[in-house]
Amino acid sequence: MEEPACGLADDRLILQSAVTSLLCALAGANFIHNATGLMESALAARYEKYVIDNEMLGMVMRVVEGIKE
Repeated sequence: MEEPACGLADDRLILQSAVTSLLCALAGANFIHNATGLMESALAARYEKYVIDNEMLGMVMRVVEGIKE
């Protein structure tokens, strides 16, 4: 698999970030350090990934809250 040009966030990177964050949250973590915007083992950061990760973390927190009536 070819790496994305210019370090752009691709589907694989987003899925990896989502699964990692979801598993941490489901395990009971209440603080996930360096969860947003970082790529390439924290060697690069992108503003567009901050936005994507912010949305994804909101969805993760919704899953952790569960369904309440």
